[in-house]
Amino acid sequence: MFGFRRKRRKRNRRRKGNTVTLPLIALEDGEKGIVASLNTKHNEKIKKLMAIGILPGTQLQLIRSFPAYVLRVDNTQVAVDKDIASEIYVTPLDDSK
Repeated sequence: MFGFRRKRRKRNRRRKGNTVTLPLIALEDGEKGIVASLNTKHNEKIKKLMAIGILPGTQLQLIRSFPAYVLRVDNTQVAVDKDIASEIYVTPLDDSK
């Protein structure tokens, strides 16, 4: 009516075979994805993500992206900051929301 449009964030897409992977921060609130990779060289971050259940092949859902990224992994909700969320690459699922 007034010309307001919701801006969509640009997705930093990476192709891995025929599937598209993108950083977790590119998902919209409510979207689901499967963890494709953890793109960090810091062992401490990898250990922390593994301890909370974020591993390649794990399905997750982005609940909220502000002020922290809140994820649902299995039956657990986890909050991570933007730096860690940007290092988690996911394959989006079509049945989101």
